Formats: sequence, structure tokens, C-alpha cells
Amino acid sequence: HRGDMEAAMKKLAAARQTQRAAIEKVPADEATITSLTQDLTQAEVDVAIQSARLNTAVWGVLTDSQRAELTKLRAERQSQGERHDRRN
Repeated sequence: HRGDMEAAMKKLAAARQTQRAAIEKVPADEATITSLTQDLTQAEVDVAIQSARLNTAVWGVLTDSQRAELTKLRAERQSQGERHDRRN
């Protein structure tokens, strides 16, 4: 999955950069910004799909105890993120 993920991440980075440049351009071209934002959204979807595929592949090879540990670690990470968000 590495190649697919790297390609999706590069596409996402390029879409962010292109959108940012359009936003900063004067005068603003709202039609271009809209189109580029749609491209950015699609790039985010592509990364999410690649992440889900990777997760499915990894999940499929884990033992029950490894799955339980991963579930626990994800819950802890989620909790830490929520605490961080409340501080900001």
C-alpha cells in the first residue's frame, strides 16, 4: 500500500498548495477557488480511502490480542486528542 499512499499524499499536498495560492491571489477568483477546493476535497477522500484499505489489511493479519491492544491504543490517542483540543 506504500506506493498508493505516497501518491495520494503527494496529490493532497499539491492540492493544498494550489488552493492556498489561489486564495492568496488578488483579485480573488471565486470560481477557481471553488474548483480547487473540490480538487482538495477529492484528494482528502483519496487519502482516507487509502488509509482505510491499509487499516483493513493490517487488521486482517492481527491476532485477537493484537486487535484488542490496537483498539486500546487508538482510544488513548483519541482521548489525548480531545484533551488537547479542550486546552486550545
